Amino acid sequence: MNFINSKLSDMDAVVELIINVSRIDILPSLNSQGQEAFYKNVVSDTKSVLESDDFTCIKIEDSGCIIGFGAISKAGYITQLFIKKEHQRKGLGTQLLSKLISTSDKYLIALKSSVNAQQFYQSNGFVATSSEEELSGIRFIPMSMEIKR
Repeated sequence: MNFINSKLSDMDAVVELIINVSRIDILPSLNSQGQEAFYKNVVSDTKSVLESDDFTCIKIEDSGCIIGFGAISKAGYITQLFIKKEHQRKGLGTQLLSKLISTSDKYLIALKSSVNAQQFYQSNGFVATSSEEELSGIRFIPMSMEIKR
């Protein structure tokens, strides 16, 4: 497994990964409005983080295939973290999360966790900063973690 900075040329493979993981883990918990919003924005959101200098994007490759992807802004906001289903629960998400956080100089890292990922983030030191919220039919839990540097 290789953790490598991702670039715009990875976009198609990253979008495919995000859609495939989301079909199993995220979309079933969303109403039709949320599912529509997800599909409407997944390509543009992914393109935005991959082509922006304001984000660090890291992919995990295994035998030339992208099996994981994450992005963090310079402001310390994690926008995406996805691990291919058959590679979940093997520590790769925790490793990717750690690598993303290590690229930031911020003392507070924040994110909007999908409902199904809340336990993962809690086990990695994040705390909910609010109760579950919904925007355009997409359910999430705002979370953050203080970083001791």
